[in-house]
Amino acid sequence: MDQKNFGDDLSDNNLRKVSKIELPSELEVHFNLFSEKKYEIEMLHIFTPDVLTMLYDNYKDFNLDFVGNKLFIYSKYVISKKQ
Repeated sequence: MDQKNFGDDLSDNNLRKVSKIELPSELEVHFNLFSEKKYEIEMLHIFTPDVLTMLYDNYKDFNLDFVGNKLFIYSKYVISKKQ
């Protein structure tokens, strides 16, 4: 399955009270969305169904992670141009 993880539930990332955010069933096929409980609303404001659909349709090879106020974008390939 080609599921994407935004945020994570790893124990080494200093997150407390991590929860998996429920998404509409058609999006949960492709995405797992995790957040600290106190930031669930903010995550849903950022990762709306339209944004998740756009990410899936256009950027399947990327994974995202927020650390503090920074966004990290990971790719299994070398990123050679800015989009």
